Amino acid sequence: MMPQIFSEQQMLRVEYKSKETGNVFAYIYGVPHIGLVTLHVDEQYRRQGYGMKLMQEYIRLVKEKTNETFVRFECHKDNSPALALYRKLGFSFREETDDDCATIICLLKVGI
Repeated sequence: MMPQIFSEQQMLRVEYKSKETGNVFAYIYGVPHIGLVTLHVDEQYRRQGYGMKLMQEYIRLVKEKTNETFVRFECHKDNSPALALYRKLGFSFREETDDDCATIICLLKVGI
């Protein structure tokens, strides 16, 4: 299954749609220069490699379409499946805590 790729101004988006229904079941979108990234895979499609494929495509787009030297975003520190995925992709982590919640800053060097 091939992902659909969108690049609107400064936002990058990659998504997978079901062949049967045409509904989006997995997507990632973000604004690289501010580190805003949202990754979602519907429950019935999890553990099938779509998260990895989405992240790899997003990283490729950041390298190809921006001047950014890092992919940066936040992840809740209790989201161990996501952190395991990011670790496999080579991200480094830095924990930040505020009054409301503890988050992990995820960084991956992609440029010079």
